[in-house]
Formats: sequence, C-alpha cells, structure tokens
Amino acid sequence: MARAADTFRWRGATSTAYNTPGNWIKTDGTTWATHWPGWDGSLAVIVDGDTVLLDGDPTNLLAGFDASALGDLLKLHVGQLYDLTLASSGAYLQFDMQTSGQVIIDAPLSGNIFLKGAGTNKIPTLTCLDLKSTSTFSVDGTVGTANLLKGTITIKATGIISTALNVSFVSGRLSDVTLTIEAGTTLPGSINAIGGTITNSNVITTLNLAGAKWTQAVGNITTAEITAGTLVWNAGNITTCNLRGGLLDGSNATVARTCTTLNQYKDGTVNANDGAKRITITTWNIYTAKPAIELTPGTVLTL
Repeated sequence: MARAADTFRWRGATSTAYNTPGNWIKTDGTTWATHWPGWDGSLAVIVDGDTVLLDGDPTNLLAGFDASALGDLLKLHVGQLYDLTLASSGAYLQFDMQTSGQVIIDAPLSGNIFLKGAGTNKIPTLTCLDLKSTSTFSVDGTVGTANLLKGTITIKATGIISTALNVSFVSGRLSDVTLTIEAGTTLPGSINAIGGTITNSNVITTLNLAGAKWTQAVGNITTAEITAGTLVWNAGNITTCNLRGGLLDGSNATVARTCTTLNQYKDGTVNANDGAKRITITTWNIYTAKPAIELTPGTVLTL
C-alpha cells in the first residue's frame, strides 16, 4: 500500500531538484529518505493529497519542474521565511492539485516566483497575500479563482483564469498590487477590482471596478460597472458603462473608441478630453443635475 498523504517542507539540502527525497524534510525536521511530493519512492506510485511548504531558510532554491504527472497536491504554501527565487522564467514549477487545492503566497522575503497550473484540476484557488516589493510573481497555466492582495504580479499570455479574478489590497489601495495581464490571457466572465493598479490587454465581459486603477490597453469591454476608482480607457469599445462613482478617463488615448451606452450618476466623473475628439458616446444618460464632465474643446454635447 502506498504511503498516506503527508507534508513536505523544502530545504534543498543536496540540490535544487524537486524530485530528490533528501531535499525535503518532514514536519518533525527529519529528512525524507525515499519520497517527494506526489510520489511514493518505495513503491514507485503517485500519491494524492500532499502539502508542500516553502517556509524556511533553505540551502538551495527550488528549481522549475513539471510535477503535473505526479499526485495532485492539496496545498502549496510559500511562507514568510522563504527568501530565494522559486523556479525561473524558463522553467516554471508546474503541478496539478486536488479539486479543493490551494496555492498561498505569503512571502515578503522571497525572490521571483514562477508557477503554472497544469494537469486535470490545475490550481483551483490561488491567493497572493504578500510578496517582496522588488520581486515578481508570474502565473501561467490554468487557475480557477485568483485572489490578489499584494505584490507585483503578471498573468502570462497563455494563462487562464477560469472562474474568478479578485484584485484587492491590504493597506495601500492602489500601491499594494501591480498587476499586468498580458495579451492572450483568458479571463473569467466577471472581474472584481477594489484595489490595485492593473494593466489589461484583453477583452472583458464584465468589469466591476470599486476602487482600483484599471488601464484598458487593448480589448473591448461589454459591461463596465464603476462605483469607485478609475477606468483608464485607452483602447477598445465599451458596450455599457454604468458610472455610479469614480472616473471614466479617456483623456490619454490615441485611438478612436466608442461607448454605446453611458449611464452617468451623481458621483461619477467623465473625462473625454483626448484632444482630438476620438471618443464617441452613442447614448449618454445623465442622472444628476450637475454632471462632472470634461470634453475636448469645441465638442458639442447634445442630450
């Protein structure tokens, strides 16, 4: 019978290799002599449900490795004392997880981190709580729900966020998260951004903006629900924008854009002064007696 699921703590005592037993220790501090995460080295069979912890001061960093054919992990946790890089841009750490699997990044000392959800379930839930200010967390493969609270993060062009993308903050609403979503990324139907400074180069179905600064660099938006924060509208068309608060800012763009329906409420502000009258708003419904609007000089607004 294969061993039971267990906890593996990275120490990298002999090398940077994931699939080397001597690089992992047990919770009691003794070294794993035969096994590594997702693998029973005695019987040469996979094991599901292991937990991987990177939470101390290892001798060597953990290098990239494709562990997706091994057992599905229950948890991968990069903790507050891990102070090296994790994998690399040329070799991500790839793995599969159980359906309830979680990746937690709480790593104020770590170097750059490169993770990829692969296999059947990929990464069901990813939460980034903290990251060293000079480091970057690169995400590739498939993630179900991504909860991003602090760190400089890039979702790669081949990445997929299938269920939910929630961008928040710990203490600095705009400064805690700097998120770049590369062109080609597959995004979920609805995105929630209450914090962070985000640059996106992809089509969006529904953007719920409630305090973040979101720059739309490429791609259309079907519905923008803005209650606070700023939508920097540099490219793409918007089908419906419900501007209940915050700012719709089209002032910096150099291309023509159209908003089919703009519903502007009392606390919402529109800056459509791009200097060249490249913005078209087909239907503009204003639900306040004193709307905050800036237009390109010479523009005639007829309501």
